[in-house]
Amino acid sequence: MSYTYSVFFYVNHVPTVVGIFENNDPLEKAFHYASNTVNSNQQEDDFTLVPLVNNQLIENAPFPALNNVCSFLNVGVVGVFGPSSRLNAIAIQSICDAKEVPHITTKYNHFAPRDGTEINFHPHPPTLSMAYFDVVMAWEWKSFTVLYEDNESLLRVNTLIQLAKERGVLVSVQQLDKYQTGNYRTTLKQIKTTGEKFFVIDCQIQNLMEVLLQFQQVGLMSDQYNYFITNLDTHTQELTPFQYAGANITGIRLVNPEREFVQKVSRELYADDDSVFPELVAWYLSSETALLIDAVHMFSTALNDRKKQSSVPIVNNNNILQCNGSDSWEHGYSVINLLRTMLIENNS
Repeated sequence: MSYTYSVFFYVNHVPTVVGIFENNDPLEKAFHYASNTVNSNQQEDDFTLVPLVNNQLIENAPFPALNNVCSFLNVGVVGVFGPSSRLNAIAIQSICDAKEVPHITTKYNHFAPRDGTEINFHPHPPTLSMAYFDVVMAWEWKSFTVLYEDNESLLRVNTLIQLAKERGVLVSVQQLDKYQTGNYRTTLKQIKTTGEKFFVIDCQIQNLMEVLLQFQQVGLMSDQYNYFITNLDTHTQELTPFQYAGANITGIRLVNPEREFVQKVSRELYADDDSVFPELVAWYLSSETALLIDAVHMFSTALNDRKKQSSVPIVNNNNILQCNGSDSWEHGYSVINLLRTMLIENNS
C-alpha cells in the first residue's frame, strides 16, 4: 500500500503546509481542490499555498511517518493535515506537540481529546451520540437492537446505548459479523426470531448496501421494520433498491446535497470523474471530504488572521524546525486557538 503526502512548499515567505493521505486516499484530491480554491480567493496580502505530491509510506508505520514529518520540519512547515491510520497519526501528533505545529485531522476518534496541537474537525463522538439519542427518542422507540461491526463501531454507539437504557428503553446489542466473513445472515436470522422491529445499524459505508441486502434476503425489510443508520455518509449510497420494500430507513448527515454551495463544490471537485453522474454529483460528497475542505479554508483564514495580529513574521527563517532540537513554532498555539474559536458560515 502506498502512503501519499502532499506538501505546500514555501516560496519566499509563503508558509508550508503538509497533507498526509494513505492508500491513494480520495481526500488528497479534495486537499488540492481546497488549496486551489483558497489561492484563487485570496486577497492581495494573503498567503498563497503551493502543493506538491509524493508517495512513500504505508499505513500504521509510525517510524517512517516520524522520519517523514521530521524531514518536512527541516524544510519548514506551519501545519500538518492527516493521516488516517491511527498509529501514524499518533506518531505525527507527538512531533507536532513537541514543535507546536498545528495538526489538523478529520477522522472519527473515539478517544477523549487531550491538550495539544491537534484540531479534529470531525464531530465529537459524545455530541454525535446525543444526536442519535434525540432521533430515537423523537420516534418514541420503546426497544431497539443495535447492530455493530467491530470494537470501534461499538464504541461509537456505546453512549447511545447507555442514554437509552437510562430512559428505560430496552436495548439489545448484536455484532453483525463476528468473524468478518461477509455473511450477516446468521445473526440476522437470530434477530428475526426475537420479533424486534427497530434497529440501529453502525457499519462502514462500503458494507452498508450488503448489510441491507442481507436484511432483505432474510425477510427483515417489510413495512414492519424501522432502521436508523448512524454512518454520516449514508446519503452517498444508492438506496433505491429498497424503496419499494416498505421498511423505514433513516440516516443522518452533515452535508446537505440540496444546498447550492454543496452542488457547486461537488461539480468542481468531480468535474473530471466520468463515473459520477452530473445530476447527482452533490450526493457523492462525503462528510470527511467536506470537513477537509472546510479545514483547509479555516486554516488559511487563521494564518492570515494571525499575520494581521502579530508583528512577528509568520514565516521566520523559513520556519525550519529540527526534531532533535528544542525549537518550536512561536505562532503555533495562537493559530490553534484561533481555529478553536473561529466561527464560519455553514454552507454545507
